[in-house]
Amino acid sequence: TAVTINAPSGKITTASSSLAAGASNSFTVNNSRMKITDTVVVNSLNGNYTVEAASPTNGTFVIYITNSRGGALLSDAVGINFTIISGSQS
Repeated sequence: TAVTINAPSGKITTASSSLAAGASNSFTVNNSRMKITDTVVVNSLNGNYTVEAASPTNGTFVIYITNSRGGALLSDAVGINFTIISGSQS
């Protein structure tokens, strides 16, 4: 499910869903401040998950969530902080 948050930084909390050990899931963030030249920094507020941002475009980016806890099925709502760093305009 995509989320929309039109701010240069913020917190997203996912819905609880099952994620097997080592498995990943992703969702799109719609953000009018995002430009294709920008960088997004993300961090998980739950140590059992790793997160990364990818696929930047004008207006969107994708966040990938991975269950990094070996051998455990997890079903948590995950808090994710993000910040958009403005890139080169040249």
